[in-house]
Amino acid sequence: GGAESRDTKVTPADLDSETIEELKMIASFTDTEIMHLLAIFKKLDSDDSGYISFHELRHMPVFTLNPFLPRVLRIFDKNLDQQLSLKEFAQLMSTFSVKAARENKLRFAFSIYDWNNDAKIDIDDLTLSVKCMVKDHLTDEEITQVVDKVFEEVDKDQNNFIAFDEFVTVVANSGIETKLTIEF
Repeated sequence: GGAESRDTKVTPADLDSETIEELKMIASFTDTEIMHLLAIFKKLDSDDSGYISFHELRHMPVFTLNPFLPRVLRIFDKNLDQQLSLKEFAQLMSTFSVKAARENKLRFAFSIYDWNNDAKIDIDDLTLSVKCMVKDHLTDEEITQVVDKVFEEVDKDQNNFIAFDEFVTVVANSGIETKLTIEF
């Protein structure tokens, strides 16, 4: 997007009551949590650009070794400028918050695997996800075997895609909510 779609750079001095209220609406954070969120944002924003880049986001321990970090960034980078504004970062932190609803965490997890954003996980989506997780440790043939096995076990109605409810059934007891929680 062009400059008109960018959020404005935010510094502590700019956090007027309107900005604080806007952040509260995004994430239902308290004033204290918003100040903590801003402190995290400023710490991550090592170049003082007012935005957090992919490389800066890697400095959060939860993302350091996460193979899906590019997907996470893409999901929250609403204006596709390859970085997160304070508002986009607040949305990310809201999703990962202890207070976030289980349903929101599950929908987010589902969206990580839904690479083409069509509200279902097809064979191509799952193949990309497996490749992302295993890097170069499996051959294409082994990846295909993994994907076929997952579909065999998860795609109960055999329609060649995993719907949200099928996904939830699989991850229900995996502790995924804990993995998608950042204490701050």
